[in-house]
Amino acid sequence: MMKLLLLILLSNLGMTVLQAQVSYSLGRTVKGKNVSYYCPKESTLTVTVRNTKNIDTLQTMYFENGEIVPDDWELSGQLGFEQKELVQTLKNALTMEEWELWKSKKVLFQILVVADKTGNTLEIEFMFLKTDPVFSKIDPDRLFLLETNLKKLLKLQVGEGDRRIKHLKYIVPINNKDVRNA
Repeated sequence: MMKLLLLILLSNLGMTVLQAQVSYSLGRTVKGKNVSYYCPKESTLTVTVRNTKNIDTLQTMYFENGEIVPDDWELSGQLGFEQKELVQTLKNALTMEEWELWKSKKVLFQILVVADKTGNTLEIEFMFLKTDPVFSKIDPDRLFLLETNLKKLLKLQVGEGDRRIKHLKYIVPINNKDVRNA
């Protein structure tokens, strides 16, 4: 009887652990205590994850008058932060073990940013490898804390010609060289 009770207890514990593992995959919403992330895109190698409260989820940019910004438009502004500050923010979001593991693997990590016309970050999406040993398994609440800190850091010095665009969109990549040199 005691063995049966122990077996049931261990089975329930195993199921709890399995259910607690994070898995970001196409069409799936992963919920934390304070936030939910949705995976709208997945390729053979990568997965994109966005906060479910994000409003501007299109890649298209629009001028304030409603016209579509041409696809070949290049934003003329400058980034208002240093790459080393970005990498330090990522490093601060991870445990030492996670950081060392991440540094030792192939890193393909991009932050897709939606900013207002003054250059302040409104929304962020993350794109990373499906096999990323850290971010593919990161708890949604920890990812939200990183998102919050990145919104404070990621600023764009908006060029004069770009001020007519309602929401500016740009990508910030992080690569192995950035991570290994931190």
